[in-house]
Amino acid sequence: MFQSSTGQQARGVIRHGIEAAGTWLGCMGIFTGLLWLSSLMPATPTVEEPPAERAPQAPPPSPPPPEEKPEPFGTDATLDLPSLSPDPRCPSPSDIDTQEEVIPFGMGMSRPELLSSAPLIHTPEALAARVQGVIIAKCTLTCLGEVKDCRILKPLPHMDQAALSVLTSRRYKPVHYLGRAITVSYVFALRIHPPEAPPAPRPPRRKHALSPPPPSPRHF
Repeated sequence: MFQSSTGQQARGVIRHGIEAAGTWLGCMGIFTGLLWLSSLMPATPTVEEPPAERAPQAPPPSPPPPEEKPEPFGTDATLDLPSLSPDPRCPSPSDIDTQEEVIPFGMGMSRPELLSSAPLIHTPEALAARVQGVIIAKCTLTCLGEVKDCRILKPLPHMDQAALSVLTSRRYKPVHYLGRAITVSYVFALRIHPPEAPPAPRPPRRKHALSPPPPSPRHF
């Protein structure tokens, strides 16, 4: 009787183990089937979003053009052609102030050539102070070669009026541009040197009195 009950328990354990193994195998089969079905299904393509477009950047502002500064003794300024009078002839001296336009001396113009000038006279004060240096004046050089309307830009003591007198007495070969004589504003430079003092007179040489020759011997 004892043996029959032990056999029944062993059979029950074996039956439960077989049922558990079957359940486990069934789960594994279902899982394997799902994996096999997923491998047969086509992969879903991924849609890539296009990159966002950048807004166009405004170009940097251009720097302002450099300022043109006037330079003494002529500049490189370009001549404004419409400002020239269409008449190629130089007007008469009485009409220069009203008809001829004064143009700054610039590139492409011929330089004036000095034809005549009065001598520079030093004032007594300038001679006493031994004044020397450069006087700079801006004048109007007409198409007839005359110098007028001068003003001093760089003065020297006791010599400004003398320099203006010399400039207005000068006559030049006028400035030419595009084959015609024109009236321009021009900057002149006068170099002032104190006159050299005349050399001191040399004292006269003293003449030695000639002694009379000795008497010749007499022969008896």
